[in-house]
Amino acid sequence: MEQMRKYGIPASVTLAQGILESSNGQSRLSLNENNHFGIKATPGWIAQGGKYGIYTDDKPNEKFCSYDSVGDSYEHHSKFLVENKRYAECFDLVS
Repeated sequence: MEQMRKYGIPASVTLAQGILESSNGQSRLSLNENNHFGIKATPGWIAQGGKYGIYTDDKPNEKFCSYDSVGDSYEHHSKFLVENKRYAECFDLVS
């Protein structure tokens, strides 16, 4: 609910994506890195000192963001959606 109030992203969307991406919180990525959304570590993330884990997903040895808490994962996911032009149309929809 906090992310919905803060960023305007419906809680149902955030929860559905988190459940799907993390296998209901049981994936290695969610358990080891608190990454519930499969967000990959970009060069910018790494350059800013962001932590990451290396996993084989689509390709071998991919870098995924690592978070201190699940809450940090949800915060980064919300910012990722809001700041990424690819998802801008989603915020144009009127409820």
